[in-house]
This record gives sequence, structure tokens and C-alpha cells, in this order.
Amino acid sequence: MTYLPGVFIMGILAVLFLIIALVLILGKNPEILHTYHWKNVKEEYKKAYSIQMGIGMLISFITNTAGALINYFTKTNWGWLSFGIGLLSSFVYWTYIQKKYNGGFF
Repeated sequence: MTYLPGVFIMGILAVLFLIIALVLILGKNPEILHTYHWKNVKEEYKKAYSIQMGIGMLISFITNTAGALINYFTKTNWGWLSFGIGLLSSFVYWTYIQKKYNGGFF
């Protein structure tokens, strides 16, 4: 039963990432993110920036969901590997988007 807390934690994080992703992708408005993340983004690129950041959130959603399912069905904690890989992938993707549209993190 030591795997259940991981299922719960990854499940909650997955839902949060999905909500943020949908707000960014469907709303096409980066204001849900902290101001310093998008303050240097040109007005004509804000929609593209929002969609791209939402895609990064979807990557986190998918890998968190996969991790929770792995933990639940295998009754192990191997899902944390999926969680770590997904979070690292998202950070790499977000870094690329930040440099492309904002010129850096700040």
C-alpha cells in the first residue's frame, strides 16, 4: 500500500496541470502565469506563447497520469520515474519557449 500516496499525489498534480493547460491553450492568454514569465513577449506572439506553454503543461499532465497508472496497476513506485522524466521534459520545453518568446526566464 506504500504506492497509494504516489498515485494520489500524481493524480492531483495531473489534474492541476490539465486545468492550467486548458486555460492556456483554449484561453490563449498567458496571464495565468506569473508576470515575469511573459512580460517581454510581444503582443503578436502572446497567443502562440500561451499555446506552447499549455503544450508543456499537457506533457506534464500525460506523464503524471502515466506515473499514477503505473503505480496503481503495478502496485510499485516505478511511476515516479515517469513523473521525473515528464517533469524534466516539461522544464526543458518551457526553457526553450521562454528563450524563444521572452528572451529568458526573467
